[in-house]
Amino acid sequence: MDSKLTLSVEETVKKSTLKKYKIACIVLLALLVIVTLGLGLRLGLRQLDEQGSCRKKCFESSYRALDGCRCDVGCKDRGDCCWDFEETCVESTRIWTCNTFRCGESRLEPSLCSCSDDCLQRKDCCADYKSVCQGETPWVKEKCATAQTSQCPAGFDLPPVILFSMDGFRAEYLQTWSTLMPNINKMKTCGIHSKYLRSVYPTKTFPNHYTIVTGLYPESHGIIDNNMYDVNLNKNFSLSSKEKNDPAWWQGQPVCNIPHGAPMSPPFPV
Repeated sequence: MDSKLTLSVEETVKKSTLKKYKIACIVLLALLVIVTLGLGLRLGLRQLDEQGSCRKKCFESSYRALDGCRCDVGCKDRGDCCWDFEETCVESTRIWTCNTFRCGESRLEPSLCSCSDDCLQRKDCCADYKSVCQGETPWVKEKCATAQTSQCPAGFDLPPVILFSMDGFRAEYLQTWSTLMPNINKMKTCGIHSKYLRSVYPTKTFPNHYTIVTGLYPESHGIIDNNMYDVNLNKNFSLSSKEKNDPAWWQGQPVCNIPHGAPMSPPFPV
C-alpha cells in the first residue's frame, strides 16, 4: 500500500515539473520572437533613414542623400531616385487630399492642391488640410449650428441659400448610400431636406432647378429644356451660350423675390 502511494506522489511531482518546463519554454520562445521582431524593426527603420527621403526635398537639384539618391526631375532617367520619390513628389500632385506624410511638404507647383505650411496664405490648401495637418475637427463631424438668429457670412448683405439637387431619379442616394456621401448627408441633416420631392418633366437640370426656385411647372416658367429654340425670339438657348443670361427666357417669379407677408398661392408640387 505504501509503495503504491509513493509511486502516485512521484508521478504527480513529475507531471507538475514537466508542466513548469513547458510553461518556461513557451515564455522563452515568446521572448525570443519579441526580441527578434524588435531588432528587425529597428534595423529596418535605420536602413530607411540611411536610404534618404524626398520629403520636403522634391525637385531640388542640389539635394543628395547620404546614400547618393536624388529627388530632382532627372532622377528617374538616371535611375538614382530616393525610395519615396514616386509617392512623395509624383503621386502627391495627383490627389486632392492631405495626409500626415504630406503635411508641411515643400511646395509643388503642379499639385492640384497643397499641404505646405503657407497654403493658407496662398489659398490653395487641400480641403482637409486643417483637419489632417492642424488637428481641427472636420466640418462633417461638427454638430449642427444652433444659432437663434441667422447671421450673414462676411461679404453677404442677404443670407445666402445653397440649393443642392441631384439629376435624375437619384433620391435613393440620400437614403441607402448616405454613409458613402458624408458631406451631402451632413447638409441633409443640418439643412432642410424635401424627403418626398420628385422631378418634373422633362427631367433636365435647368427645368428642375427653376421649378424649385419658382414653384412652377416648366410649361409655366418657360425653361423646358437645357437646349431649346424659341420661334418668337428666334434664338437658341443652351447652358453654354450667353442667351441663358437674357431675362426674356425666364418667366415666373422666384419665391425669394416675393416680399415677406405678401399674399401668394402655395407653390405647385414638383
